[in-house]
Formats: sequence, structure tokens, C-alpha cells
Amino acid sequence: MTRDPVALMTAVMCLCLGLTIAHAENPMTDQTPISCHSVPEISEEMTGHLAGICDSLSQLEAITSLEGDLHVTLVAEDIGPDRMRAHLAWASGTETGQGPSVDFGFMDHPLGPQQYDFVATSLANATNFPRSDTNAP
Repeated sequence: MTRDPVALMTAVMCLCLGLTIAHAENPMTDQTPISCHSVPEISEEMTGHLAGICDSLSQLEAITSLEGDLHVTLVAEDIGPDRMRAHLAWASGTETGQGPSVDFGFMDHPLGPQQYDFVATSLANATNFPRSDTNAP
């Protein structure tokens, strides 16, 4: 297994700043590494949920179909049993971008595995990832 230097640097920066981080690698390809972190300190239970959402992101076609040296980061701005506010950020070479912050509320059931795919898909749909055909000469 190869180590992505961007993901490693992100992990080191997050650990130095005291941020919680989870990492998932795309099982099909190493093209689009995914990292996840929370800006506020969160409980072990919420860290597990963040890792589950990160894993769901790594399996989305919207993510796996991205080309190039793209790195995607899920940033949880707020996360709790009944709510989440997050956005996706991406970096590719010298280009960077960030999707809008999306608020989620979980009224019928607390945050759990049944919501991971919904959260991942919603964040990916809200993010304007670079298109490979716009990078062509």
C-alpha cells in the first residue's frame, strides 16, 4: 500500500492542532484519497460516525470517477447525535476548492450507519469538483 504525502501531511497537521481525523482509501484505486476531520474535538462515538461517512464517500461514484491527483477532505464543522454541519474540500496540484457547508438534522433516529450514504451523497452533490475535461489542453 502506498502512502499519499498530502494525506500524511494533513494527518500530521490535524494531530498537531488537536483535530480528530479519520482516513479512508478508495478500495478500487488510489486515485482519490479521502481524509476526514472535525474542527471541534468530538467524542469517540462521533469519530466512528465520521469514519463511516468518510468510508461512504470513498465508495461514491462521484468521488471514484474523479481523475488526477485529487485529494478530498470531509470537514465536520459540528457533529452530534442529532445534527451535523460539514463541507468537502478538494486539492489537485495547485488548485483548491471547497463546497458549501451543509446542515443535517437527524430527528427520527440519531446519527448512525443508516445516514452515512445520504450525508456522503449530499456533500458530494453540493461540491463543485474539478472536471477532467476542463484540465485538458
